[in-house]
Amino acid sequence: MASKVTIPDLLITLPGIIIVIFWLKKTSFGTKALVQTKNRRNNMPFYLPFIPLLIWIAVFTIQIIIKEQFNLPEYQSDYLDNLFYCTSATVGMVVIIFLAKNHFARGLKGLGVKITNITRDFGFALLNLIAIYALVAAMVLLTLIIGKITVGPDFVISKHQQLQVLTKHHQIPLIILVFITTIFVMPVFEEMLFRGMLQSMLRSYLADRALYKQQTNNTSSNFLSKPKANDNKKNNSRSVWLSILITSGLFTAMHANKWQWPALFTLAVCIGYSYEKSGSLLRPIFIHALFNATNVTFVLLSS
Repeated sequence: MASKVTIPDLLITLPGIIIVIFWLKKTSFGTKALVQTKNRRNNMPFYLPFIPLLIWIAVFTIQIIIKEQFNLPEYQSDYLDNLFYCTSATVGMVVIIFLAKNHFARGLKGLGVKITNITRDFGFALLNLIAIYALVAAMVLLTLIIGKITVGPDFVISKHQQLQVLTKHHQIPLIILVFITTIFVMPVFEEMLFRGMLQSMLRSYLADRALYKQQTNNTSSNFLSKPKANDNKKNNSRSVWLSILITSGLFTAMHANKWQWPALFTLAVCIGYSYEKSGSLLRPIFIHALFNATNVTFVLLSS
């Protein structure tokens, strides 16, 4: 990775920069962006989103422990790792579907899975991705500059583990499995878990706390005053943004490479925003999958 901004870099990110500037102006730097978003009614307890996460970790860990009993070549080991990602994520998705049907109003539709909107969500995902790439590229560049100052002039941000696998191995079966894992399986599972379950739970929890605090303040007031019309909207917007930020932080922390965290956090915030703005879980899934597909394609073409 280069730390200098080249003309091709500018040409690629310029449309996204224009979209971001327009969005900042239209939403007063994001303060008005999520005022009118609808809540996803659910009765999830605080711990519920962590159940599929723990099940995914447990299933994956058990498979890895079994695999370690055999002295496998690196190619076979990487192949099994991806196979384990798929199987454990599938188990996690089944658990999430079961929980969503039992804890969300309207079940999966309440979670935001609406097949009738698939074409519209895919189109908006492509448009969103243009802006997201500009923001992620800016964070990558900033991280490179800081890394070169603090670590040394030879500093580079190492590739994601899956991209490293594609660089090391060129066997078609492994490439196909990595393609399936990173573009189809993991984006669906991670968005169902982090955005669908965790972000929805946090949003409801934070909104309830804000409402309780507001009611308590009104009750304890010694004089009558007219309630401000924008109070509920402001509280709603704060709760939504805070749920996005907390979820994005947890999502980012799940990745081992700390130098990738600024870019991943930026990506996660954008994906979380798209979920709240659209009310559809398909849109963040498409954004995540397209982002991964672009990176995988770039590695395959350059290797």
